[in-house]
Amino acid sequence: MHDFYCKDASDIHSEILAKRVYELKETQEGVDIMCREMDQIYKEGAKLGEERGRVQGIAEGLAAGEMKAKREAAYELRDEDHFSDEKIAKRLKISLEIVQKWFAERAALAK
Repeated sequence: MHDFYCKDASDIHSEILAKRVYELKETQEGVDIMCREMDQIYKEGAKLGEERGRVQGIAEGLAAGEMKAKREAAYELRDEDHFSDEKIAKRLKISLEIVQKWFAERAALAK
């Protein structure tokens, strides 16, 4: 285990490991190899992050669209069918607080 904690190749007991660590850390070719590897790791991480962001963005967009449709349906149920807030919440499967908030916002805009 000692060898895996060494920062300097000259402190490593295993000749094979010491040689490879020396090559990677202390020669230009080794530094170039490590730089390419780190670049690859960075690019893969960036690509994964972009994909996760895209998936999350799509999910958030769908959720926002669904809530917008429910808000419009709530307005129709109130205006055309004279449903109570409780009935609207139950019909649209959303909380009463959300329905009340929508109508409060709508009333504030109408003023």
